Amino acid sequence: MVERQSPAKGNSGLPTIDLVSVTQGLVVAECLSFRRAARALGTQQSTVGRRVRALEDVLGVSLFERTPAGVRLTTAGARFFEQARVGLRQLDDAVQTAGAAGRGVIGHLNIGILSSMAAGFLREVIRAYRASHADVAMHILEGASREQIALVRESRLDVAFVLGAPDLPNCEVTQLWTEHIFVALPHGHMLCDCDEITWGSLRDEKVILCQSELGGAIHDRLITRLAQLGYSPQIERLDVGREALMHLVALGLGVSSQARPQSRLNFRR
Repeated sequence: MVERQSPAKGNSGLPTIDLVSVTQGLVVAECLSFRRAARALGTQQSTVGRRVRALEDVLGVSLFERTPAGVRLTTAGARFFEQARVGLRQLDDAVQTAGAAGRGVIGHLNIGILSSMAAGFLREVIRAYRASHADVAMHILEGASREQIALVRESRLDVAFVLGAPDLPNCEVTQLWTEHIFVALPHGHMLCDCDEITWGSLRDEKVILCQSELGGAIHDRLITRLAQLGYSPQIERLDVGREALMHLVALGLGVSSQARPQSRLNFRR
């Protein structure tokens, strides 16, 4: 007496199914011939026969009835391949979806920004990305650079646009654009007629800045540059917004500095 072998079991206790065997079995079911199926698959008939036999052994049932004229599906075979077609289509969809998500074509993107960087170059970057990735849901969080970097490291943000170019272990940092620093002067100030204002030109000026991260970055740059020239600048940081700061400059309470995008700054992933 000939008996079928017991189906091979995986770690879960379920039969281990070879997808290649299932795919070739589907072709046999469509062609109702091992010979025609082998020709369609570009392989030998004996190879297809062995794979189908191995699949039957794993399942513990006969999928085909062999006849001199070809093959025909058994009841078990018809049921199996009907559901196998659905399963393979779902698997293919899953592969396509995973690939699209990996390429950033679909899914979610959590972005961290500074409010002072929300215009100009960064706005165009986000607008262009939305135009070319309409199926990606974007969530934008405003915060300080230190907070954004921590959220990236915790995988709560996918990318953050921050000031400077810090050396951060386990983070990819790329400079995207730089910014010019412009000086805001009250009307009639002696420097208004200058085509270009140097760092040294501000040595005797009172400079007023916002209590923002951008204001802090400009403050540090002014201190460093003027100290290199041998000057101790008078700098005051005020708890006001940018618009109020410009009004204070217009009233003659000091000069100020503002950054404007030129071409790139920082990106983190």
